[in-house]
Amino acid sequence: MKMTDLPQLVLEKKPTSIKKMSMEDEQMTLDVMMLMFLEFQSFFNVKHKMDKGQLMETSFMVLESFRHFSLYDIGMALKNSKSGEYGKFYERIDGSMILDFFLKYDHERTNLILAKRKEQDKQNGMDSKNLGDRTSCVSLKEFLS
Repeated sequence: MKMTDLPQLVLEKKPTSIKKMSMEDEQMTLDVMMLMFLEFQSFFNVKHKMDKGQLMETSFMVLESFRHFSLYDIGMALKNSKSGEYGKFYERIDGSMILDFFLKYDHERTNLILAKRKEQDKQNGMDSKNLGDRTSCVSLKEFLS
Protein backbone atom coordinates (compact mmCIF):
# COMPACT_ATOMS: atom_id res chain seq x y z
CA MET A 1 0.00 0.00 0.00
CA LYS A 2 1.18 3.52 -0.81
CA MET A 3 0.34 6.82 0.86
CA THR A 4 -1.71 7.79 -2.19
CA ASP A 5 -3.97 4.77 -1.53
CA LEU A 6 -4.68 5.87 2.03
CA PRO A 7 -7.46 8.45 1.44
CA GLN A 8 -9.57 5.95 -0.46
CA LEU A 9 -9.09 3.36 2.28
CA VAL A 10 -10.02 5.83 5.03
CA LEU A 11 -12.99 7.38 3.25
CA GLU A 12 -14.49 4.25 1.72
CA LYS A 13 -13.58 1.29 3.92
CA LYS A 14 -13.39 3.21 7.20
CA PRO A 15 -11.07 0.85 9.10
CA THR A 16 -11.58 0.52 12.84
CA SER A 17 -9.70 3.10 14.88
CA ILE A 18 -7.30 2.01 17.59
CA LYS A 19 -9.51 3.84 20.10
CA LYS A 20 -12.52 1.74 19.15
CA MET A 21 -10.38 -1.41 19.18
CA SER A 22 -9.13 -0.53 22.66
CA MET A 23 -12.67 -0.05 23.93
CA GLU A 24 -13.42 -3.62 22.83
CA ASP A 25 -10.11 -5.12 24.03
CA GLU A 26 -7.51 -2.66 25.30
CA GLN A 27 -4.85 -5.23 26.16
CA MET A 28 -5.00 -6.85 22.71
CA THR A 29 -4.76 -3.41 21.03
CA LEU A 30 -1.73 -2.43 23.11
CA ASP A 31 -0.11 -5.83 22.50
CA VAL A 32 -0.52 -5.50 18.73
CA MET A 33 0.93 -1.99 18.80
CA MET A 34 3.87 -3.15 20.95
CA LEU A 35 4.57 -5.98 18.51
CA MET A 36 4.54 -3.50 15.63
CA PHE A 37 7.02 -1.28 17.50
CA LEU A 38 9.23 -4.27 18.35
CA GLU A 39 9.35 -5.28 14.70
CA PHE A 40 10.05 -1.68 13.74
CA GLN A 41 13.02 -1.29 16.07
CA SER A 42 14.43 -4.69 15.07
CA PHE A 43 14.60 -3.36 11.49
CA PHE A 44 17.25 -0.84 12.55
CA ASN A 45 20.76 -1.61 13.70
CA VAL A 46 20.89 0.77 16.65
CA LYS A 47 22.64 0.42 20.01
CA HIS A 48 19.82 1.66 22.23
CA LYS A 49 16.41 0.07 21.77
CA MET A 50 13.27 0.50 23.79
CA ASP A 51 12.55 -1.91 26.63
CA LYS A 52 9.12 -3.37 27.45
CA GLY A 53 8.14 -0.45 29.70
CA GLN A 54 9.06 2.11 27.04
CA LEU A 55 7.18 0.14 24.38
CA MET A 56 4.08 0.03 26.61
CA GLU A 57 4.28 3.74 27.43
CA THR A 58 4.72 4.61 23.75
CA SER A 59 1.73 2.44 22.87
CA PHE A 60 -0.40 4.23 25.49
CA MET A 61 0.73 7.63 24.21
CA VAL A 62 -0.02 6.72 20.59
CA LEU A 63 -3.44 5.44 21.66
CA GLU A 64 -4.09 8.71 23.47
CA SER A 65 -2.67 11.12 20.89
CA PHE A 66 -3.58 9.36 17.64
CA ARG A 67 -6.76 7.54 18.59
CA HIS A 68 -8.21 8.18 15.13
CA PHE A 69 -5.45 6.03 13.59
CA SER A 70 -6.16 2.50 12.48
CA LEU A 71 -3.60 -0.29 12.45
CA TYR A 72 -3.19 0.53 8.74
CA ASP A 73 -2.07 4.03 9.74
CA ILE A 74 0.42 2.73 12.29
CA GLY A 75 1.80 0.28 9.76
CA MET A 76 2.08 2.95 7.06
CA ALA A 77 3.78 5.42 9.41
CA LEU A 78 6.29 2.78 10.48
CA LYS A 79 6.89 1.76 6.86
CA ASN A 80 7.50 5.39 5.85
CA SER A 81 9.90 5.77 8.76
CA LYS A 82 11.83 2.69 7.70
CA SER A 83 12.31 4.22 4.25
CA GLY A 84 13.70 7.42 5.84
CA GLU A 85 10.80 9.75 5.02
CA TYR A 86 10.79 11.19 8.53
CA GLY A 87 14.53 11.32 9.10
CA LYS A 88 17.32 8.93 9.93
CA PHE A 89 17.87 6.96 13.11
CA TYR A 90 21.29 7.06 14.73
CA GLU A 91 22.28 5.14 17.85
CA ARG A 92 18.77 4.95 19.37
CA ILE A 93 15.02 4.64 18.94
CA ASP A 94 12.72 5.99 21.61
CA GLY A 95 9.10 6.92 22.16
CA SER A 96 9.56 10.62 21.43
CA MET A 97 11.00 9.78 18.01
CA ILE A 98 8.04 7.53 17.21
CA LEU A 99 5.56 10.17 18.38
CA ASP A 100 7.36 12.77 16.28
CA PHE A 101 7.15 10.83 13.05
CA PHE A 102 3.54 9.83 13.80
CA LEU A 103 2.80 13.56 14.00
CA LYS A 104 4.48 14.09 10.61
CA TYR A 105 2.56 11.15 9.18
CA ASP A 106 -0.72 12.53 10.59
CA HIS A 107 -0.18 15.88 8.85
CA GLU A 108 0.56 14.13 5.56
CA ARG A 109 -2.44 11.81 6.02
CA THR A 110 -4.80 14.68 6.82
CA ASN A 111 -3.71 16.69 3.79
CA LEU A 112 -4.24 13.70 1.49
CA ILE A 113 -7.70 13.00 2.92
CA LEU A 114 -8.75 16.65 2.64
CA ALA A 115 -7.54 16.78 -0.97
CA LYS A 116 -9.49 13.59 -1.76
CA ARG A 117 -12.65 14.98 -0.14
CA LYS A 118 -12.30 18.22 -2.07
CA GLU A 119 -11.90 16.23 -5.28
CA GLN A 120 -15.00 14.17 -4.46
CA ASP A 121 -17.01 17.30 -3.65
CA LYS A 122 -15.98 18.82 -6.95
CA GLN A 123 -17.05 15.68 -8.83
CA ASN A 124 -20.39 15.74 -7.02
CA GLY A 125 -20.94 19.41 -7.84
CA MET A 126 -20.40 20.49 -4.26
CA ASP A 127 -18.11 23.49 -4.26
CA SER A 128 -17.28 25.39 -1.08
CA LYS A 129 -18.72 28.49 -2.79
CA ASN A 130 -22.09 26.74 -2.97
CA LEU A 131 -22.29 25.84 0.72
CA GLY A 132 -24.86 28.59 1.25
CA ASP A 133 -27.12 26.91 -1.30
CA ARG A 134 -27.35 23.84 0.93
CA THR A 135 -28.65 25.69 3.97
CA SER A 136 -32.27 25.90 4.93
CA CYS A 137 -34.44 28.38 3.08
CA VAL A 138 -35.85 29.54 6.39
CA SER A 139 -33.64 31.92 8.32
CA LEU A 140 -33.25 31.62 12.07
CA LYS A 141 -35.09 34.92 12.51
CA GLU A 142 -38.04 33.63 10.45
CA PHE A 143 -38.05 30.32 12.29
CA LEU A 144 -38.18 31.96 15.72
CA SER A 145 -40.94 34.38 14.83
